[in-house]
Amino acid sequence: MDKAISTSSYAFSGVTAAGGMLSLNNIALLAGIFFAALTFLLNVWYQRRKARIAEELAQLDREFHEARMASLVENVCEAVNNLSETQNAKD
Repeated sequence: MDKAISTSSYAFSGVTAAGGMLSLNNIALLAGIFFAALTFLLNVWYQRRKARIAEELAQLDREFHEARMASLVENVCEAVNNLSETQNAKD
């Protein structure tokens, strides 16, 4: 028990000494560096997420376009067949 109390006493003394070495300007500097790094990391994460969503939307747009074009080709073929059948019926 005495060893634990002694160890914790030395640890808190070290923390207090380290805190005493920092002035308010140093603390503000460290906080500024920390928040700048945090902002950078969040921005990188957000931009990657935004790019992934844009790629997914582009893929969906390509799939929709292909389906729409296939539908149009099918409708045109159907119309041509109907027209040729009508022409054959008139002859």
